[in-house]
Amino acid sequence: MGSSKFIYDCLRRSLPCLLFAIIGLIVVAQPDFLTDRFVLVTAQSPRIDLSVSNTTSPTAIAGTNATFNIVVTNGSSFSATNVMLDESVPANTTFQSLAAPAGWNCTTPAVNGTGVISCTTQILAANSTANFVLAVRLNSNLSCNSTITNTASVQHSVNPDPTPGDNSSTATLISQAQSDLSVTVIAPATVTPDVSDNYVITVTNLGPSDSANTMLNDSLPAAFSTEAINTSVGTCTGIGTNSVNCNLGTLAAGASARITIQVHIPETCQPTTAVNTATAITGNCLADPVAANNTRTNSSIVQIGNLGPGNCIPSSQPPSAQKPGSILLGGLFASAATGGAGGDPQNNTSVSFTNTHPRLGVVVHLFFVDGATCSVADAFLCLTPNQTTRFLMSDLDPGVVGYMMAMAVDGPAGTAGGNNTGCPISFNYLIGSARIKMTNSPMREAELASESCASEFGSPLPSCDPTKPFAEIPFDGSPQGFNKLPLVLAVDSIGSRADGNDTMLMLARVDGNWMTGLRPIGNIFGLLYNDAETAHSFGLNIGTCLFRSIISNNFPRTAPRFEQVVPAGRTGWMRIWSADGAAILGAVINRNDNVASSANAFNGGHNLHILRLNERVVITVPVFPPSC
Repeated sequence: MGSSKFIYDCLRRSLPCLLFAIIGLIVVAQPDFLTDRFVLVTAQSPRIDLSVSNTTSPTAIAGTNATFNIVVTNGSSFSATNVMLDESVPANTTFQSLAAPAGWNCTTPAVNGTGVISCTTQILAANSTANFVLAVRLNSNLSCNSTITNTASVQHSVNPDPTPGDNSSTATLISQAQSDLSVTVIAPATVTPDVSDNYVITVTNLGPSDSANTMLNDSLPAAFSTEAINTSVGTCTGIGTNSVNCNLGTLAAGASARITIQVHIPETCQPTTAVNTATAITGNCLADPVAANNTRTNSSIVQIGNLGPGNCIPSSQPPSAQKPGSILLGGLFASAATGGAGGDPQNNTSVSFTNTHPRLGVVVHLFFVDGATCSVADAFLCLTPNQTTRFLMSDLDPGVVGYMMAMAVDGPAGTAGGNNTGCPISFNYLIGSARIKMTNSPMREAELASESCASEFGSPLPSCDPTKPFAEIPFDGSPQGFNKLPLVLAVDSIGSRADGNDTMLMLARVDGNWMTGLRPIGNIFGLLYNDAETAHSFGLNIGTCLFRSIISNNFPRTAPRFEQVVPAGRTGWMRIWSADGAAILGAVINRNDNVASSANAFNGGHNLHILRLNERVVITVPVFPPSC
């Protein structure tokens, strides 16, 4: 009743009072009205929960594609408006593609570019997802175990996210490196001994990754020798050997390295097949996926000229006057004090040299040793194919008794070697001799063939550097040198002086420096045997590099003396060697005035026999371009 009266009174007073009374009546009747209406307003302002996930594979190979799977989720019961997904192309990668769901508008870098990726949509329905696939290519120069990281972020512009911690997600992968290396070789189909030819090797990285620590190993045919190496990248070693090793460093995907190997083809006894094998190796953490193209083997036919019937003499035989070689030693000579026709016709030496090669000319470096002073003079001799030549020592080195060495060297284009360096080369086609007349009382005459040393290396001499004024030549029987030189010599069938024999023994030291002068022979030890096998020892110290003496009671000094050891009608022989390890050669020349009246009397001479060899001897020679 109180309420009705309140309303009646307000109606009599004014309209505002009436409204106030009505409101008061409602509040009295429903006291929770204002509170319930407040809660209802709050529930009609939704809060949107967005999240993003980002996944990828654990590893990927540099130079190949990797994918990131990105999922945007609206976990709310209400639609999200103005949703935006942001990410950047990961460092050390380039953009390839982005697959986005319908209704999304995306901006991306150009293919193979870098930069920001942004995708937007006006509505992402309640409790829905949007799936994106991002493809990127890892840079080919990535090293093994590099980290690639991608972060994706999502947001919307209307209301704050109640769980912002899941609005971004990071995925990580580890790079690996793998390269497919390919080797190609351009090899000559046929090659000719004692000339040079080229192998051209190309190493190509077919990818996908750059190849780190790339190596090339090339095994040349046996006895071939590397003269020069030219590579477009990296460095190579192997000059003077038949094995070339190149460090090409990092070879980029799609890049190639070109290596040109100039080789010398050695002498061969018969036509043969020369096999070359080139192998490329990558230093990447993953093995080459196509191993079959890492190695290339090529064969070349080694052709030889028509050198005549029969088999050739192997170069590995010891020095001998019965084979051709690259260095000729010995050539004992005597020359008149004046040269040419004015010299003593009974005291001279005719020297001959022959190039037996049917197609190649050769330059020969001649060295003449004065037997008394051990000083050396030199000259060049140029021989065409199949050429022989003869000259008198009185024209070249008058007034000297000595010995000589002839050495095949790298001559100008068109001759053996062809690079004109003057370095010793492999040219086992030289023969020679010296026809000597000596007025030493009594007169004696003989033709002494040169002792031939064959090279056992390719060419040029591995240890010869043409930028230096000299080369050290090893005589050690190895593939880097010449035949071993003598240590022990023998004089056979020494006739008795009582039968008219007058035998001169000559010894020459050949090791040492043929540029500045040789050393004296030094200490010699020997054994004199008679034909009853009785031995008598002797020794002497020789202060010159050439020793000449008549075998008599004065030399060798034995007890008893020579004429008692080898009496009339008997013969003997001697074994001689250097007690200092010197390399020696020698000869004997006999004179017998009974040659016209006695069947057992002979004149003539021969080189000493070689019984044992030095393990290793070094000869030093000057090196400079020859002139022909």
